[in-house]
Amino acid sequence: MERLTPKDWKSQYQIGVCSRDVSAGECVVYNECFDYIRRLAELEDKLENGEILIPPCKVGDTVYYPDEVDDGESIFYAILEGKVECFNIQASCKEALVRYDGGLTYWHNFLDFGKKVFTDMGEAMKKLKALMERK
Repeated sequence: MERLTPKDWKSQYQIGVCSRDVSAGECVVYNECFDYIRRLAELEDKLENGEILIPPCKVGDTVYYPDEVDDGESIFYAILEGKVECFNIQASCKEALVRYDGGLTYWHNFLDFGKKVFTDMGEAMKKLKALMERK
């Protein structure tokens, strides 16, 4: 995601100075405008520094996991559908616990979203097709 504020925002914006046209009524209160810029810049800094985490989905979301399934008699390909139950967030890992139909539970690393597990059925279908073509 692209930053909305410059990294050197403190040198570009000062209290009492607003980039909007005050005479046109675009900025009524200088300090209020500065406070919005400062707060947004602080949030963007924290996001870039890893202090704020944006998970790839929400608890309760449906996710799709295309996989090779071995039922003991044969191997076939399927898309497992599950619900995100919770997150495990630690310095060493960030995971989502998903409970799939049939009771199977699996911890998916956040980095697996969009590669191995999907929030969109269409993307899961594309991955399933690629898995089947690989064999």
